[in-house]
Amino acid sequence: MKCGLFTILVIIAVLVVVAESYGRRYGGRHYYRHMKRYGRRHVYRYSHKHYGGRHRYIHRYYGHRYGYGHKHVYAHGYVHRPSIIHSHVHVHGHVHSHAQVHHNIKILAKLNKHLHHHVQEHKKIALQHIKTIAQTAEHHVNSIEDATNSHIEKVKEEADKHIYDINKASAAHLQQLKAAADAQIKRLTELAKQHLFTAEKQHQVHSSQREDQHNRHMSDKEAINKRHEEAMLLIHNQLLHPKLSYSK
Repeated sequence: MKCGLFTILVIIAVLVVVAESYGRRYGGRHYYRHMKRYGRRHVYRYSHKHYGGRHRYIHRYYGHRYGYGHKHVYAHGYVHRPSIIHSHVHVHGHVHSHAQVHHNIKILAKLNKHLHHHVQEHKKIALQHIKTIAQTAEHHVNSIEDATNSHIEKVKEEADKHIYDINKASAAHLQQLKAAADAQIKRLTELAKQHLFTAEKQHQVHSSQREDQHNRHMSDKEAINKRHEEAMLLIHNQLLHPKLSYSK
């Protein structure tokens, strides 16, 4: 908003300077507006060959404008005379130019003062903005730091909670594994005892069977040996007493 106001003031100042320059260039028409209704007739032009000057003169009478050169114009209500016109043109142009320059200098001084004041105001506003931005940035940094610390604390608490839950779950799982392992060991121990008892019983049965078989084998062997001895004795007797055996 202040930038727009500053731009408008600069435009107004430029327009004022242009308007003043326009009035000075074209004879200050705002002083002689009542003479416009008389028309633009009875114009006499004098070149440098009549007066030995470098400019062209314009003189209007009966309420019309008088001119000197390209920049100085004045008005009178009587019939022109070249010498009077020349002197009046110089005096009027000099006075009017001096007043216009003085007026423009005042306007420029006021404009310069206003611009300086406006620049100072903008400088104060800019410094205030910078201070506000710095305070806001510092506040944001502090807020971010506080939020970061709070977030770190929350993350730490959540991590501790998760670690506690994990340790608790691990302990429970280890307890379950231990119970399952103990049950499996107990079952395997009982199964091993059963197998051992069965093996011992089978071994006893096998031992008894082998012992019985050995005893039968020994009995059969003794019987065979006894028969063999009897046969050998019979053969020996037959060889010793053939007649006896034959008579029988």
